[in-house]
Amino acid sequence: MSKTLYLLDGMALAYRAHFALIRSPIYTSKGFNSSAIFGFTGTLIELITKKKPSHLAVVFDTSAPTARHILHPEYKAHREDMPEDLAAAMPHLSRVAEAFGIPVLKMDGYEADDIIGTLSHRAEADGFDEIFMVTPDKDFGQLVTDKIKMYRPSRQGDGAEILGVDEIKEKWGIARAEQVIDMLGLCGDVSDNIPGVPGIGPKTAAKLLATYDTVQNIIDHVAELKGKQKERVRDHTVQALLSKKLATIQLDVPIQANWEALRLDPPNKDKLVPLFAEFEFRTLGKRIFGNDFTIQEAATDLVLMSEDDEKAKVTSQASTASGETQMDLLPDIAFKTFADLKTDYRIADSTEALHQLVAALRNAGTFAFDTETTGLNPRSVQLVGISFATQAHSGWFVPLPSERSEAAQVLDVLRPVFDDSTLTKVGHNLKFDLSILAEQGMDVAGPCFDTMLAHALIDPEQRHNLDALSEDFLQYTT
Repeated sequence: MSKTLYLLDGMALAYRAHFALIRSPIYTSKGFNSSAIFGFTGTLIELITKKKPSHLAVVFDTSAPTARHILHPEYKAHREDMPEDLAAAMPHLSRVAEAFGIPVLKMDGYEADDIIGTLSHRAEADGFDEIFMVTPDKDFGQLVTDKIKMYRPSRQGDGAEILGVDEIKEKWGIARAEQVIDMLGLCGDVSDNIPGVPGIGPKTAAKLLATYDTVQNIIDHVAELKGKQKERVRDHTVQALLSKKLATIQLDVPIQANWEALRLDPPNKDKLVPLFAEFEFRTLGKRIFGNDFTIQEAATDLVLMSEDDEKAKVTSQASTASGETQMDLLPDIAFKTFADLKTDYRIADSTEALHQLVAALRNAGTFAFDTETTGLNPRSVQLVGISFATQAHSGWFVPLPSERSEAAQVLDVLRPVFDDSTLTKVGHNLKFDLSILAEQGMDVAGPCFDTMLAHALIDPEQRHNLDALSEDFLQYTT
């Protein structure tokens, strides 16, 4: 088994999740903003289930000043205070990590960046196969090597991004990943209040580094520069070197690299269930505990565990002593496939079959439909068919002739059910399907229900495509 280490920048991930949902925050029924906790928990589940790391830790900043604050009192001084909702959520992130069996690391006097940088390079030296720094912070690009990579978690379904040496070089326009520090020394970093050299932006900085390689070498050859560029570098030499120092992530934090302590333990069900109940994470609960998970039952379990905590503790100790392993709450899910199901799918390719389909749709009162096209632009694609379903594991497909007049005859048979306002139409990304039908002169009367929009409302941080929803809610994969 390969040794893979994932180090999470807890504060950065919390901020990212909180502000990603700032326009539609997630609140519990008691009015607690759980957006940051929700996004953080989703990231943990994504990593544990899909990446299956052998070692994992979450790293947080502390409120104590660091060497950077002493060197440059203005460092991060311009930042606004943490939003009250986010500040209230922060202590619970450690509870979530603990429930998942993940160690939490922090040390006064050092930022999470420094701890992650130190442990990443020690892990590389100690023979780990891969190390991933889980963060959206661009500064971490300076640490990337062949084995150390940046991992940016998915955001609102856009998929995770992994940045290696080549990606960092391309992103910054540099020859070596280490030059990220020199880029920040020249350009500065507004988010951290690192000044840089006024008037030098990323393009100019990249050109200078392509010629002179480092900030110090640019300063040493300042006489070769021309005009305003020469003036700016000459007048801000001290500031450039200070900025580079502020941007440099430390690799010598005096923290013990106890790899055994960072080995990922199985999640603790007795801690996860009440947490999910407390923050009302219905969808995440179902992803872990199955479709039978409910907040009400979880809350009941919480009360029972509270009343019988001592007994549970004794039972747990006895199980450990007898050699039993803790239940794996995040197993490989055995997804069902088409071959596992008994289905009844029909093709309505005759007038008789079409009328049978229309009758079935009317009798059902609610039906799902999906258009099949040759592309994604409603104005230019060809509609090749429409699928319908009124119940699980059965459905109809209506193929449309390529000849427009013949296709229109088929659509005329279907038109009455789309026009009927007593029938509920269900679809996924209905805006596309309604546009396709509108191009065919077909109006669709409401009520309509869009599963993609519904999922975006209840679980905005996750992917909303049908494949993802099928796996999450039906344990079915295509």
